[in-house]
Amino acid sequence: MQAPTNPDTGASIVNDLSNDEYHAHPAISKSGLDLVRRAPALYRWRQSNPQPFKACFRTGTLAHTLLLEPERFEEEVTIMPKFDRRTTAGKLGYDAFIAKHGQRDYATEEEYVELKGMREAVWAHPAANRLLAKNGWVEQSIFWTDPTTGVQCRCRPDKRR
Repeated sequence: MQAPTNPDTGASIVNDLSNDEYHAHPAISKSGLDLVRRAPALYRWRQSNPQPFKACFRTGTLAHTLLLEPERFEEEVTIMPKFDRRTTAGKLGYDAFIAKHGQRDYATEEEYVELKGMREAVWAHPAANRLLAKNGWVEQSIFWTDPTTGVQCRCRPDKRR
């Protein structure tokens, strides 16, 4: 859902935009500007050659979702019990689990314990607790046109008040 454009700044705020939709938008972001600063040709190349999601970012992405959007985590992530897939029973259990839960994202029980520990550590930090406990909006996509250059820009703050 898109919020009305702010008449003073020309910015518009879009709620409920998926991460994939946000990243597919052609407006430039901070990370895009960082690439331009390094080498404009690198930015152009990355626009034509999107990078696949790296498995090394998975834990951070899951922790981010559990911390800031716990309801979305519950909707999108299934906790997978441990299956010993070296055994027939383990293979059957795993196959039944996958058949039941389909294309959802999974976290093992061990990963889930680690993710909850990360969330508790962040909430235990006094400054983080003060910032996160305040009412605000999470993962809103903001779009505007830079008045000097005419370049379309975007940002997606984790949380804003």
